[in-house]
Amino acid sequence: MFENMEKHLNLALILALPFAGCSASQPESLVPDTPSSAPDYFCTWNIQGYIASYPNDAVAVAAIGRALGREYVTKEVPVAIEGKDWSAPVGIFGNFESLTICYPDAPSGKKLKVYAQDLAGETPVDITGEVTIESNCLKVPGKTISRVGLMNATEGDRSGPGLVIKVM
Repeated sequence: MFENMEKHLNLALILALPFAGCSASQPESLVPDTPSSAPDYFCTWNIQGYIASYPNDAVAVAAIGRALGREYVTKEVPVAIEGKDWSAPVGIFGNFESLTICYPDAPSGKKLKVYAQDLAGETPVDITGEVTIESNCLKVPGKTISRVGLMNATEGDRSGPGLVIKVM
């Protein structure tokens, strides 16, 4: 179902982008030292992330924890992003409390199915019963992101979740 996904989502680019808007100093506030004016960047003292869109209307979002001293710190927070097309794939990296994707319009009257696939796997999973669709927004719980995005993790793998979702 998701063959050739790498042609549509070059998600490795997101992980290589620098996050210069946040300070790595000891946290004193949830507000970053230098606010970002980019609409596709989010940052607090304990999580930073980047949202990217692609010419085929695909969207990707990465939530990345912070290194404080020798400790990696992350907190699951709710994140909302804009999507362009209900049928375009959404790449998701990292831990979230929830991820809400809001589209320009509510979906057409047909009943939608939502599938997710671990980027390390080959089998999509029907997550329709785990998501919420209200008006023009799709909400994916963090537990679903973690469960599916780590389905094919090998023993000892400490990576965060990585998955793609597709609405059909």
